Amino acid sequence: MLELGKRTVQSNIIDEINDIGYAMVRPDGLQLGLDEEIIRRISDSGLVILKRKISVITPEQVDGLYPELHERSYYPPMKQALIGRKVMSLAIGGGASVGSTLLKIKGSAMHTSGSIRGDYSLGHLLSGDLHKNYIMGCLSEEQLHSPEWEPVMREDRMHSDETTAEAVNSINVMFEDYERAELLSRFPNLRNILLNS
Repeated sequence: MLELGKRTVQSNIIDEINDIGYAMVRPDGLQLGLDEEIIRRISDSGLVILKRKISVITPEQVDGLYPELHERSYYPPMKQALIGRKVMSLAIGGGASVGSTLLKIKGSAMHTSGSIRGDYSLGHLLSGDLHKNYIMGCLSEEQLHSPEWEPVMREDRMHSDETTAEAVNSINVMFEDYERAELLSRFPNLRNILLNS
């Protein structure tokens, strides 16, 4: 038997872990005490928490986690809302497509019933979603440009990566060298992924 986080896992399950994912309980999620519920949902989906830790996120780590968002208009306030606050980082193992499983747990950018976003966020609308709602007549032009939508990006309770490569990048950003070395020693099936992505 092997203790991973707060779960005891049969050793033969370790042999089945051949993909890795990354999720982060964002500051709002931690403040609301949603971390254990998020972990339960991840575990209930058949994934295994390989490593978790709480840390205070730095500007460099935020930039490292979201390299594709730097030019987006919502990125500066989103970054400011994260810097210097506590987050929980989760390295997650499973079979193929850990990222797609995490995406279902997290939920799409629009309200998704039964997902973390759908159940615990005030609504997570990206600028493209807002524009689509405007075109469909669901939002007025005044609402589209209203500052009330700015904080919506900060109401996301959970971040998760969609691909293995993104997850490896996030694990490199959020976990120290010795923590990644522990993952490599405990989960040899992940060595190629963690070292070559």
